[in-house]
Amino acid sequence: MRNSPPGIARANLVPLRRLALVGVAMLVVLLNCGREPTAPQEAPVRFARGLSFTTVFPEMAKLTGAAANLVSFVNVHIVLNRLDGTVAVDTTINFPADSNSVTVALNVRLSAGAPATGEPLMLEMSYVNAAGVTVFHAGPVQILAVPSIAGQPAPAPITVQAVYTGPGATAKSVRISPRTLTVNAGAQFGFTAVALDATGATVPNTPIVWTSLDPTRATIAANTAGSGVALNSRGTARIVAQLLTLQTDTALLTVSLPATTISAVSGSGQTGIVGKPTLQALPQPLVVKVAAADGSGVSGQTVTFAVASGGGSISPATATTDASGLAQATWSLGAAGTQTATATAASLSGSPITFSATGQTLPAVKLALTTAPTAGGTVATASPIPLVVNVQDKDNDVVTGFTGNVSVALTTNPTSAVLAGTTTVAAVKGVATFTNVAVPTPGTGYVLTASSTGLTGASTPAFNVVTGAASSIVLLSGGGQSAAAGTALSPITVLVTDVIGNAKSGVDVDFAITSGGGSVSPAKAISDAAGKAVVLWTLGAAAGTQTITATVQGLSPLTIPASATSATNNLVITQQPAVSQSAGVPLTPAIAVEMRDPANVVVTSFTGAVTLIMQSNPGGSTLGGTATVNAVAGVATFGSLTLNKVGTGYTLTANAAGATAATTTLFNVLAGPAATLALVSGNNQVGAASAALAQPVVAKVTDALGNAVAGATVNFAVTAGGGSVGTSTVTSDPTGQASTTWTLGASGTQTMSVSSGQLSGSPITVTATIGSAGSIVSTTVSPKVDTLTSIGDTRQLNAQA
Repeated sequence: MRNSPPGIARANLVPLRRLALVGVAMLVVLLNCGREPTAPQEAPVRFARGLSFTTVFPEMAKLTGAAANLVSFVNVHIVLNRLDGTVAVDTTINFPADSNSVTVALNVRLSAGAPATGEPLMLEMSYVNAAGVTVFHAGPVQILAVPSIAGQPAPAPITVQAVYTGPGATAKSVRISPRTLTVNAGAQFGFTAVALDATGATVPNTPIVWTSLDPTRATIAANTAGSGVALNSRGTARIVAQLLTLQTDTALLTVSLPATTISAVSGSGQTGIVGKPTLQALPQPLVVKVAAADGSGVSGQTVTFAVASGGGSISPATATTDASGLAQATWSLGAAGTQTATATAASLSGSPITFSATGQTLPAVKLALTTAPTAGGTVATASPIPLVVNVQDKDNDVVTGFTGNVSVALTTNPTSAVLAGTTTVAAVKGVATFTNVAVPTPGTGYVLTASSTGLTGASTPAFNVVTGAASSIVLLSGGGQSAAAGTALSPITVLVTDVIGNAKSGVDVDFAITSGGGSVSPAKAISDAAGKAVVLWTLGAAAGTQTITATVQGLSPLTIPASATSATNNLVITQQPAVSQSAGVPLTPAIAVEMRDPANVVVTSFTGAVTLIMQSNPGGSTLGGTATVNAVAGVATFGSLTLNKVGTGYTLTANAAGATAATTTLFNVLAGPAATLALVSGNNQVGAASAALAQPVVAKVTDALGNAVAGATVNFAVTAGGGSVGTSTVTSDPTGQASTTWTLGASGTQTMSVSSGQLSGSPITVTATIGSAGSIVSTTVSPKVDTLTSIGDTRQLNAQA
């Protein structure tokens, strides 16, 4: 407390208080008033008495609480001016740093002419910090200094409004970061804030006051910083940052209660279907709730789902709770019977939760053939018929628990054949496999039907039975002949049959000279529909017994003998064909054959017929053009002969009556230019979406005569369905074939284009269908094979497709 000046009566003293951080801070100054004693013969001096005023600092809107020293000052400068501008009081009051208030006693001397009602004065107050900066300023404000009158009460205090003028007083806004924050109850939190000027630039050293508008949810540890603690009450707390110039900003703090319990919501006690090729999900998901102590759901919590018994699967294995605290998973059951699954959330009360469900299988209702002869297809009499039968439920799925008997029988039997093999088998996991069922009699339009007690049966499409594999080869005609050495014998005919004596067509029979020289044509013959294979045999030059063999792969060779007598004249080929010839083009140079006597002299008088026949026919070619010509002066010239099939090692033999035959040197026939593109296999398949087809797509390039052309470029490209090919550009191999794999697209029509330049038949469109596995259908286009059989001067063309 300061002392009053001498001669001034002491009056009430009001403390000057330090500015509080928050709320309304008040500074009260009591002016010590009265009449100072006067010396003799001096005019009386009047003083104001009982004059007081209060400084009101900026109200910190909406905030409560207090903290000292947010804005410090060390003294207060007080000035009272008269209306004429003269100074009545100008004093500075020290404000110690360790004080919250000081008591001030001032005296104000009134002007000599001041009326009895009082003298108006202008008051200004400046609060100054240690750096000499005015941090608050109040006034100017007019007050009335009233002369003291004995016995009258002092006037009421005059209020003076102060404004902040210290660092940051120019700030126009304050900005909190982050704008929102979420914490668990009991956790600490922290916000920061900056003051900004009108341009948005940061104003440094600006005092900022922090408070919580929701102190039941969050409290501020110190009003000088934006840190605090979340309380145990769920909800949103408003955290406010305020400048002393009254601008504010508010951030939202969301207080969450931590998870404490986990409980089942739904999904237990269901019944589902099992025994399917793929696991079947239960109709309802497994749902759990993670909650806080108040029962409200807690989001963002990890729940682990797992199968505990019975097999099956759960997806997802882990799930995160949503805003309601719920997490769920889909459960697909495994085996039949009771099964369990768990939901686990570590450390939560109620964890783990156990769910139960019951797996049931659908009953078997029908049979379905998954492996069987194709419509119009053929099976051999001696070969087991491929036959697999699935036992299915109403959804066409295999009933894996079925182990009953399944039987097959001929329900369409054009030859009254007796079905051979085991016709009744027990199903294994719902599948009955027949390994040795066979139809022993060739015929057209057989139908097999599978049956099982209480189930709907299934029948194959109509199929055909053909003879089985070749089992024997015998000589039908042409054996034991006798002729002049070097001459052609009558045709040799052999018969090929299966194990039960049925004629076997389409069998390769290889003929070979085993003694005596000579030649056979063709070297390889194919048995016809009657099981017959025919060959022409030209005897060698030496007299005596000569032999050939007829061989079928897997069977013992058949030996055929003949007797050769001595010859007088010999045929000599004086102009041989070139080593390389083109299919369908006359042989060059023209073959010339001379008739020579035993002294090797041309018999110029010979004008008889000379015939060329196929001796070695590796490609099964047909001899075209004029093969029999009359000699001129002992020489026969063949200028129009053609061969239509590619092969390596062809020979032709010249024959004439009474003379030893002559055979050309070996020559080869090459394919002509590429002319035709055709599909061999891979069309109309059925496969799974986004999976490779079972069979590749195969195309063949041939010349105009049907010979395979190697080295041709074949392009494969998907045109619809979005699938892909393994190799898009393929060069044809020696068989003329080019192939690629085909992976189907996800859905829709599936087509592929197969092309090769301007060839006939190009481009080819190949189609495929997306369907169930095991339903592959393939159409194979086999190239036509032509064979020529020559019997004497008669030629017969046998076409086999």
